[in-house]
Amino acid sequence: MKTGEVLREFRQEKRLTQVQVSERAKVSQTFLSQLEAGIKNPSPKMLKKLCDLYGIPTVFVFWKATTESDVQKNKITAFRKIKPAMDELIDQFLKK
Repeated sequence: MKTGEVLREFRQEKRLTQVQVSERAKVSQTFLSQLEAGIKNPSPKMLKKLCDLYGIPTVFVFWKATTESDVQKNKITAFRKIKPAMDELIDQFLKK
């Protein structure tokens, strides 16, 4: 999953519209749409701002956006074992 898709997923999980987030983050809705579509990438500052709005650690975005193709070949087996448990922990965190 790409970073923009992950950001969209977290926004939707919090039941926020792009308009609501853009107003709170003080960015245009167009810019937010471009981030979520993968047209633009968030700066570290913008990523932190969005994660703060969603009430999540930034590491969640990086984890959810990581795929096997991002992992070194000698680490793929470990990644495959860890990924389901980490995804479940993130999902539980979001439901609180």
